[in-house]
Amino acid sequence: MESLAPLSGFHELVLEHRHRGRILRARVYLRPYRSLAIQFLLEDDADVNQAVKVAVYNMKLATGQDGPKELQQLFPSGCRLAIKEPYFKRLIDGSVGIHVDNPHEIVFLPKEEKVPKSAFSSSAAAADDTSAMENRRQAGEIREMGNKLYR
Repeated sequence: MESLAPLSGFHELVLEHRHRGRILRARVYLRPYRSLAIQFLLEDDADVNQAVKVAVYNMKLATGQDGPKELQQLFPSGCRLAIKEPYFKRLIDGSVGIHVDNPHEIVFLPKEEKVPKSAFSSSAAAADDTSAMENRRQAGEIREMGNKLYR
């Protein structure tokens, strides 16, 4: 990992490009889920207002189970990780994100590594503990705050 140069943030990612010789450090934001791949959002260390989707393919959990509980244990909200040589591309669902074919490209980082405090950390923790209705209410409040700041 030491031989890889760190990306300073999501703004350095180039679409349809594998960033060879580089590593991206970030924090898991909200809960992971499985479709064809294990997917979750990453929050940028450099800019807490930036998030990008990650799709991890070919990952088999040791338990053989890959339900929401097991995925949440593997990629808990706030979990620090690094992705070696990230490939930023258009994903199957049409969105853009980081495509990880080899799960060994993901390195879990220690919690004590210094990172900027997330602007969304209280919302992310609340999303784990509240109902969907509460999440929608919070999203509406955040949208209103953004609209007021934009005006």
